[in-house]
Amino acid sequence: MKIRIKIFFILLLLSAGQAMSQQPVQVVSTTWEQRFDWTDKTRLFINGEQADIFITTHKDADIKCTVVRSSRHTDKAQAESDLKMMKLLNDQSGRTITLRNYVEVAKGADRPEAKLKSTYRISLPENGGGTIEIWNYFGSVEVDAISADIKLKVEFSNVQLKAYSGNADLNMKYGDATLTDLSGSMVMITDRSNIDLQFLKGSADIQAQYARIRLLNMYDPKQLTINATRSEVFLDIPSKAQLGYQIQAENVDVNHPSGKKLTQITGADGSLKLSHTPRSGGVQADIHIHTGSINYIVQ
Repeated sequence: MKIRIKIFFILLLLSAGQAMSQQPVQVVSTTWEQRFDWTDKTRLFINGEQADIFITTHKDADIKCTVVRSSRHTDKAQAESDLKMMKLLNDQSGRTITLRNYVEVAKGADRPEAKLKSTYRISLPENGGGTIEIWNYFGSVEVDAISADIKLKVEFSNVQLKAYSGNADLNMKYGDATLTDLSGSMVMITDRSNIDLQFLKGSADIQAQYARIRLLNMYDPKQLTINATRSEVFLDIPSKAQLGYQIQAENVDVNHPSGKKLTQITGADGSLKLSHTPRSGGVQADIHIHTGSINYIVQ
């Protein structure tokens, strides 16, 4: 009898949990929108938390900023109440535009139960210059086809840069980076982040630890430097590439699934020097790996 009672009680709890999980989620939101003048001297600073930030261009001469703050909960009243705790600071002082979202809890009040999120959509003038600085925690940053200089400091956030032609300074921890068709210059410092870099036309200097770095479609970059520790590096070397590789490796496993090998020299200390020189004798990529693996395919 006791066993039956226990089983019945467990089934009752499971049924209650399923019923709760099937309750529809209520979403409430509020939208703020404003335009600011933009010149090549203007600076945009965004301080986000649990925020998704999208930056692209438009044909207008000013900057358009839209921020949607949303709250998700099965109880609509709870979602509405918690949304009031999500604050947005917007300010312009001189040439600097500041946007910041944060949670403000009154003294003695409970923390919000709803899932709070902010979504920034920023449109800049085409080829308008200027600078952007973004701090973001637990979210994402996507930048598409802009030329403004950008500085990112992110944690637990994914980053996407596409068709970027400015000067980028990226510092990230615990997040993935997808970097495609970059014609400007980039300096990047990462910790426990995975990096996909392809169609590099400009220059990149990457310092990484505990990373998986994939270098794809490297045809004619201006310069590439990588210093990686406890990381996996994957090289895709197209036969028509103009990029030569010089690789210094210590305590590293070398894999070449295509069967085509890089030129390899083993030093007296056990370190490896690997190189690949294209027929044109093109630009050299300098790669230094300490502890990890390097995996490459020569097509």
